[in-house]
Amino acid sequence: MKALVLAGGGGSRLRPLTLSMPKQLIPVANEPVLWHCLRNIRAMGIRQVGIVEGDHGDQIRAALGDGTALGLDLTYIRQDSPAGLAHCVQIAAEFLGDDDFVLYLGDNVVVGDLAGAAEEFRSRRPAVKLLLAKVADPGQYGVADLRPDGTVRAVVEKSPTPPSDLAIMGVYFFTPEIFAAVDRITPSARGELEITDAVQYLIDAGGTVCAERFTGLWKDAGTAEGLLESNRLLLDGLTPGIAGVVDAASVVHGEVTVASGARVTRSVLRGPLVLGPGSVVEDSVLGPYAAIGPDCQVHNAVVRDSILLGGTVVRGGPPVTGEVSNGRLRVTAPTPRPRTETCRKAAFLRSARPDLVPKGSSMTLATGLAARDDTRLPVRLERSRRAVATGAGLATDDVDAWLAGRRRAHRFTVERVPLGELSGWSSEPGSGNLVHRSGRFFSVEGLDVAIDGRAWQQPIIVQPEVGILGLLAKEFDGVLHFLMQAKMEPGNPGLLQLSPTVQATRSNYTGVHRGAEVTYLEYFTRPERGRVIADVLQSEHGSWFLRKSNRNMIIETFDEVPPHEDFCWLTLGQIGSLLHRDNVVNMDARSVLACAPMAPAEAGAVRSDTDVLSWFTNERARHDVRVRRIPLAEVTDWVRTKDHIRHADHRYFRVGGVSVIAGNREVTSWMQPLLEPVGVGLCAFLVRRIGGVVHLLVHARAEGGLLDTVELGPTVQCTLQNHAHLPERERPPFLDLVRRAGADRIRYTALHSEEGGRFHHAVSRYLLVTATEAEAAAEPPAGFAWVTPGQLNSLARHGHYLNVQARTLLAVVGLAEGLQ
Repeated sequence: MKALVLAGGGGSRLRPLTLSMPKQLIPVANEPVLWHCLRNIRAMGIRQVGIVEGDHGDQIRAALGDGTALGLDLTYIRQDSPAGLAHCVQIAAEFLGDDDFVLYLGDNVVVGDLAGAAEEFRSRRPAVKLLLAKVADPGQYGVADLRPDGTVRAVVEKSPTPPSDLAIMGVYFFTPEIFAAVDRITPSARGELEITDAVQYLIDAGGTVCAERFTGLWKDAGTAEGLLESNRLLLDGLTPGIAGVVDAASVVHGEVTVASGARVTRSVLRGPLVLGPGSVVEDSVLGPYAAIGPDCQVHNAVVRDSILLGGTVVRGGPPVTGEVSNGRLRVTAPTPRPRTETCRKAAFLRSARPDLVPKGSSMTLATGLAARDDTRLPVRLERSRRAVATGAGLATDDVDAWLAGRRRAHRFTVERVPLGELSGWSSEPGSGNLVHRSGRFFSVEGLDVAIDGRAWQQPIIVQPEVGILGLLAKEFDGVLHFLMQAKMEPGNPGLLQLSPTVQATRSNYTGVHRGAEVTYLEYFTRPERGRVIADVLQSEHGSWFLRKSNRNMIIETFDEVPPHEDFCWLTLGQIGSLLHRDNVVNMDARSVLACAPMAPAEAGAVRSDTDVLSWFTNERARHDVRVRRIPLAEVTDWVRTKDHIRHADHRYFRVGGVSVIAGNREVTSWMQPLLEPVGVGLCAFLVRRIGGVVHLLVHARAEGGLLDTVELGPTVQCTLQNHAHLPERERPPFLDLVRRAGADRIRYTALHSEEGGRFHHAVSRYLLVTATEAEAAAEPPAGFAWVTPGQLNSLARHGHYLNVQARTLLAVVGLAEGLQ
């Protein structure tokens, strides 16, 4: 089998650049397009290649030689004037002889299983095999109309009414039957012998023409837009490496490659970016998406989303954006598609066919399919987790001092106020519900609960709106960092804790409170501006909230983020280190971090993933949970005074009021009720290594306020004071085992407060405690199951599987206490 590569086109769509050079030698990611073609041909097992050359044939010959360096045997075939693809087949007849061959357009960038496509053609030998890719604008391409059996009914060239959206790619497989067809067709309306006409001739003559929907990546790089998009896509997966010299006054962000012999002085390099050998950059800003060729000179300039050909000199002037340039001549392209589309499609090939992706490559999917999973993301998250002591911003040891400084910078006061004196709040006539005069925010109402025959009534917070808990991520020096906020909440111990970038109720971000806008909110209300790492609805406390959910989001941005004095960038490792400190990382941050896809899949588990889901579904089905909202005035066993609402036996919690002043909040002063537990909570996972694999003992907990009645919680989750009066046999299972664990059994312990916007000093001690087989058997009691951290992490990426306490401990396992 041979190959015929068409490299004689005039490149009219890329003029004036192509007046002096062939379009096939214009580089993407610093390699000529033609090189990508020839590497693919070699991968198909083909060695004899004919190169159809045109006016710039001498340059192509100089670049490729006889093909030895590429492992190919090249034959050059002169085409005096372009006359269509079928004409190229005619003039190459002597070279091709009686061999089957692949016809390859030299301005197409393709990454995918062409070797498999070639092998399938060799085994079946249809007259023609076409590769098809789904496109949004089929009228701009030759397209194929398929029969139900997958053979081709017809091919149509650039029709205003295309019969399908399956474009014919620039890689065709032919047997010698094609020669009779090209000899019998006549020129098209544009005066060329069209290869689609030859294919249609074979179809009409009864020849077998089949097609394959290509699952790799394909881009026509014959336009400025095509070149720049190919360049962006290839750079998007760039493996960083600094072989040249970058001085101490320069800054490098993201995935940047600086070739040997290149020199960078007093400049900013923003990846993805490649800098060729011998190039010099001074007092400039490069990237993202810049490919700077060899021996370029860039002084006092800005270059982004552009290709600079070798030897280009740029000195000052307006920013170079969206250009392919040699300094004197340039072509420009329309505004590129959003980077998120690029990343989405690039990730597909990495996960689906990593063996076909050249190192540093990332391409547009010809089929438009998205990756089902990003295999690089857990690696990037792990790299961030390992950065424990320092990051691009604060050192870990400096965070406490920074938080103290933010406390001093703003006026924060919280004073207890009797419920009856809360400005803006009142008891609703008739129901007695505690409501705000706006009718918004939240209310305190009554709940009647019956779970498996056990019944009670209680006050409950009702806040049906969905809030946003958003964490902004950005890569600095090749390491993901996360933007944490020093946020004041009236119920926080110490008032100020590290929260997500955005922690806002719908009332906040829709302006019901008539306060200032929420800082950085736009990254989460318009997540298409960046790349979504996690986005899932998660519950809040099922004993204290009625069916409350928040949208937990992690968005990676590629923009420059304007700094703010109350925010700092930290790595996952730094946050994990801070999780060892009491009451520093708030509940919402812990909840969001638990949703990141960090934990790897273990080699095995006591239960398969399907079995875990089946067990959990059974737990939801077997509990009889009946919940009914009732007026607060009708709740039994609770006492209401002018100061607070409390249980008759002084257990569980009470509802009191506070007056708040917070100088850096959207609203700087307000009053509100807060729920206050009677004591410190206890939340613990028992940990065992079973079959050499770490497992955690989860408890399927039914709680009155949960949307789906049951969620997975820690092994033990309780407030000790609520059980002190009970005999040991009626206390929660495993409680005494956790309480009596010695220091040698405790893998992790720290105090963490719950949501400080609704709860006052609601603090729990979180623990990881090792257990023996005798203490916690592989077959645990009903309602409990052993699962791996990886299984829990997988479930946390879906809503309403893990409760908020389990998510805190999962964040600890992932960031602060590696159990593997």
